[in-house]
Amino acid sequence: MHSPPPSPSLSSLNSIVPRRPRILIAGGGLSGLALANGILNAANFVPLDVMVFERDADEDLRERGGYQIRLAQDGIAGLKECLDDVTYAELKCRYGAGVAEAPTLINPKTAEPLIRLSSFRIYAKARAMSRRVLRAFLLRKVVASNAIQFSKRVVAYDIVYDHDGEHVKIFFDDGTSEVGDILVAADGSKSNIADQVGLNNRTHVHGGYHLASRGPVNEAVLAKLPRVLQNDGAVVDPGDLMTIYDKPYYQDVRVIRLFLQTSKSAFLSQPHLFWAVSFPGHVPPRFNSSNATDLKLAQKNHAKELMRSKGIHQSIIDILDIGSVDTIRLTTEMETSVQPPHNWREIAQQRMGKNGGHPRIFLIGDSVHPMTPGRGMGANQAIRDSAALVPYFANLARSFQNANPEEMSQLVQLTNQKFEAEMLPRAFGWVNASNRSAEMDVSTWTGKALIYVLLLDILYRNVGLEDKKAWEYY
Repeated sequence: MHSPPPSPSLSSLNSIVPRRPRILIAGGGLSGLALANGILNAANFVPLDVMVFERDADEDLRERGGYQIRLAQDGIAGLKECLDDVTYAELKCRYGAGVAEAPTLINPKTAEPLIRLSSFRIYAKARAMSRRVLRAFLLRKVVASNAIQFSKRVVAYDIVYDHDGEHVKIFFDDGTSEVGDILVAADGSKSNIADQVGLNNRTHVHGGYHLASRGPVNEAVLAKLPRVLQNDGAVVDPGDLMTIYDKPYYQDVRVIRLFLQTSKSAFLSQPHLFWAVSFPGHVPPRFNSSNATDLKLAQKNHAKELMRSKGIHQSIIDILDIGSVDTIRLTTEMETSVQPPHNWREIAQQRMGKNGGHPRIFLIGDSVHPMTPGRGMGANQAIRDSAALVPYFANLARSFQNANPEEMSQLVQLTNQKFEAEMLPRAFGWVNASNRSAEMDVSTWTGKALIYVLLLDILYRNVGLEDKKAWEYY
């Protein structure tokens, strides 16, 4: 048995002539593309080959709605590590408002500010960006390097052997196949690969529904928005004057989140407003409609009626009329997950045979740790996963040069073990925190006390109190 590969560093790697391990990535979302960028950059130092397989027909289909992502510390650190310096420098200029920000808590009955969380040095800040714009940046190098194939949905894999040893063969829904050395599942919470490898850790959170949309804001509309939104850009309605991190929950209208993005780009030629509202209980029966437009209109009108009945300020309610009704999205069931045991791969192999739990299958993002949106950390942790994998793969490629087929398989297994030993506790810390925010009942004094404890816990463990320089390079 070989000892685990040492902790890798790209700066210490020297250029080596092949053999080139081939990394196959299932999924061309944010995490898959971030990983591909990192591997392409690492290929300047070590022999590595990468190919992304995306189920959509072209690069413009996914994220067509342009919904916003809030990039927190882990997400920004991951992008910085995966992208080349030129691309990252340009991306950095596109962050919403150009500064890291935290939301302002408002009084829902007056639309006036209560607390500007950005004034607290310890509060976690985030940068706003359109998901579509971010994905466009991540696609640049991957497309230019011919490292992505569209209309390729991975449906299954198999472990195959030849004179070079062990490989992964993946199969697509069009009947074709590809062979590589490692398969990375970046295909989301409905991952076929995660199912086949035997992870089986996904579950659901019930008891609420959520509406979200976005729309352009011209000068006339902008002038009518609550002044706090114009000034601060990111607003959260805390309801019962309680908040869990930046995700408030209370008994009737659980959450109102408003984000005004004034920066412009090729995809956002004018300011855009992003809004989200969450409600407890079950989806009203009238939400069931065969006509998509009628359904979305009913969803919006119901939200406005409920908000009005709770005394929420009219200027906030009017925001739901911004943009086309067709952009409204309804989520009725949130997916989450539980952390698998450290030996889950051994258990899966015993249960499923050679393909179960196989170490040549790496899992990142929602394929392994889907989480509720309470912390806004799903995409951030997925990007962080990608950044963590890149130097491991680079180090593995260097080790491959002098290894026989059996040793290569051992090196892959040890690398996967080391990656999961870091990734699982980090990501599932956020999964658990997100679950607690979704389940918290702040109508009781116990719930309120738990909120304060949770807030302090999150700030201390995840914002970086122990590292005051954490944001310096952003």
